[in-house]
Amino acid sequence: MMYNPMKETRTARALVMAALALLASPTKAQEPGDILWSTTLEQTVSATHSRPALGPDGTLYVMVKDLFAIAPDGALRWRAPLQSLSVSTVGVSADGQVHISADFGPQKVVIAYNPDGVEQWRTTVDATTSAFYGPSVGPGGDLFAVVGSQGGALGAFALASTGALRWNASGFTDEGTNVKSRDVPLGSDRFFVSERGVPCSPTGWGTAALSFAGDLLWCVPGLVQLRPDVGPGDVVYGIGFNVLTKFSSDGDVLWRFPFPPPVEPLEAPTVGPDGTIYVPEGNELWAFEPDGSVRYHIESGLGSAFGRVSVSPDGQVLLYPVGGSTRELIALDTASGSVLWRTALPYPPDGPPTFSADGQVAYVARWGGPQAPSELMAFYVGDPMTTSRPTADLPSGHVLSVVYPNPFNPQARFTLEVAQSQSVTIAVFDALGRRVALLQDGPLPSGAAHTFTLDGAGLPSGVYVVRALGETFESARTVTLLR
Repeated sequence: MMYNPMKETRTARALVMAALALLASPTKAQEPGDILWSTTLEQTVSATHSRPALGPDGTLYVMVKDLFAIAPDGALRWRAPLQSLSVSTVGVSADGQVHISADFGPQKVVIAYNPDGVEQWRTTVDATTSAFYGPSVGPGGDLFAVVGSQGGALGAFALASTGALRWNASGFTDEGTNVKSRDVPLGSDRFFVSERGVPCSPTGWGTAALSFAGDLLWCVPGLVQLRPDVGPGDVVYGIGFNVLTKFSSDGDVLWRFPFPPPVEPLEAPTVGPDGTIYVPEGNELWAFEPDGSVRYHIESGLGSAFGRVSVSPDGQVLLYPVGGSTRELIALDTASGSVLWRTALPYPPDGPPTFSADGQVAYVARWGGPQAPSELMAFYVGDPMTTSRPTADLPSGHVLSVVYPNPFNPQARFTLEVAQSQSVTIAVFDALGRRVALLQDGPLPSGAAHTFTLDGAGLPSGVYVVRALGETFESARTVTLLR
């Protein structure tokens, strides 16, 4: 059986603390969709569709005009006074250093803070437009961002973790039209830019891939108008002109899916950890397999998505933020698209939610406006095993036991019973979606409970997902390694 590994993510943490699961999760029984807390940020700014950033210790970072650091329980940890004219993406490195871009009118700067809120450095960036994408933090700690390069400005560029300019590439002339996304999507060794004005399309839309060293790997004119997303193997999915396009890691077009008319407003795609692609279209949701076939299409009943959707770290729960007069946060089962729960919001959300590392809490932001200040809310998502896979969806007789002991050190065990003999893959993933162990990949006979051992030797403390994928079922369990 061909196994589709979970998505390689863009940061390589040295340590994901096991305490994070305790900090980010509720301490008492909650119902999925319950509001855990709400924190007012006292400032207003125009909507930017940015999302809160999660630090390695569970701290949340949100940029309004100032930068706010919020503890997992909603308390304010610190605030950096900036009075920036625009909202920035927040990039957090593996050591907890926080990076933002600030707009002071004619001057644009990138600023780094340590986890305690002490400024470490600031680098002035020449920019001829207000559009500034990034900074996004790469695996090695370098920062990647894009500004317009007219008039000698930097264009695409990289900064070292010290703030020094590593390189820049001209030929990017964005006019600020792609304002719904301000982060830079990263692959394993490259990053991607889709905007109006790239090296192969100076005056029109295009998509470019640049290596972390600054080399132009490929560039394709047209096709994409919204922020692309990256799948396993550095394949890229982008939407433009009412068509979803998949590019290979070399920039070749692998397939295109034209949305049937009449086409409602499309949002940027989101690639789940298992490679599934999710695209909101007005009040509809499309889910695509990596080969371009449609997994499901929900035609009504959701409300119009407000920005991109978010998928939990284990790939089982999809959060669908709804704006307009509906104002809801909707949780869907990624396997079937069925609604797990929906919660009314006191305000329209602004951008995709952010999950805690264990996937049990989601954070939704509103960046404020004339009627209300900015606000950050935390929602209980629940254990994905009880939330995202209703019993009726699982074939009778396929049972993945709990992992015991939990927490564990250094070993834990679990059993899997299958009703039919079939090929089964059992893999273990860390909180960032990286596969760290493969316990089974081949035929598994029925008629008995098969025992498997998870050996934590060589793994850092943290939350892990054990996922079993068969020909007729899939199931998963979460477990914590605590040294």
